[in-house]
Amino acid sequence: MSRWLSLKEAIAIIVLFVMVNVVGLWAIDFFQTEIRLIGHRGVVPAIAFVDRHQLVATACSDGKLRLFSTRDGEPLRVVTGHSDRLTDVTSYPGADDVATASADGTIRVWKVPEGIQRRSIDAHDGTVLAAKYGDDGLVLVSIGTDRTLRVWNATNGERKQEIVVRYDLKCLAVNSTGSMAATNGPENETVIWSLRTGKELRRIVGQDGATVAIAFSHDGSRFVTSNEDRTLVCFDAGSGKQQHQINDIPCRVNSVHFTGDDQCLVGAMSNGMVTIWDSNTGEFRRSFRADQNEVLCVASSLTMMATGSRSRTASLWRY
Repeated sequence: MSRWLSLKEAIAIIVLFVMVNVVGLWAIDFFQTEIRLIGHRGVVPAIAFVDRHQLVATACSDGKLRLFSTRDGEPLRVVTGHSDRLTDVTSYPGADDVATASADGTIRVWKVPEGIQRRSIDAHDGTVLAAKYGDDGLVLVSIGTDRTLRVWNATNGERKQEIVVRYDLKCLAVNSTGSMAATNGPENETVIWSLRTGKELRRIVGQDGATVAIAFSHDGSRFVTSNEDRTLVCFDAGSGKQQHQINDIPCRVNSVHFTGDDQCLVGAMSNGMVTIWDSNTGEFRRSFRADQNEVLCVASSLTMMATGSRSRTASLWRY
């Protein structure tokens, strides 16, 4: 048998090599297709999709809400009204509204895409650190530097519930039905609250680091915490039982979200990367560079991700 390849065999090998590399590069490029959202004059701590209007909304430390088209990243509107930096922006499925939280102590609800203010809520004495809708858009929940968690009627802005704690609140998540909220607790704990009664439902202990970020799955069955010890921990929302833990993360995960189908976790990393894990097993899927600076926030829809960073940039990424 000749040790030399025939011309046909050689051509087949070359074609196979080219196909593997081209397809591989196409897959990487397709996943990492970036649309830059331009015009920010400060850091971007929060970002949210408004799928009904094919928009993405960004909260900026320059005090402005910005609306962009998810089709091409075109800037559509710059919305003003707050007197201090924005700390959060939130929306919900089928929404015509977004709500913004600010260091000026208010939450403002805006009609999109017009950017018209529907109402302003004097929410906290001091900075409103975060504000989140339930998926039905009826409940709006906020935390502030005044160490309170407050529940608002999103339709008229009336306060429905107040929870006062003895520690600094830093992060907030609300489940899909608007019945439960999760916050950091004292020390290295996470606390689950009933939004109907204002009572503590459950306290998660045993973490080695303070809770940095929290997210509920879209179906409400699970929640995940990002912790200062560079771990992600996934829990059953009903029982509080730990399902799995992701260890050896190279840096802090500033923000974590479930993808639209709840099958993956997406993390905004302090080293400028975005990392994706299987939400059921914790298995690493992929990671890519989203920014040269710290990525502060991430949001996801069924077809796209959006990121905001400390370097005054925001981007869309197609799956």
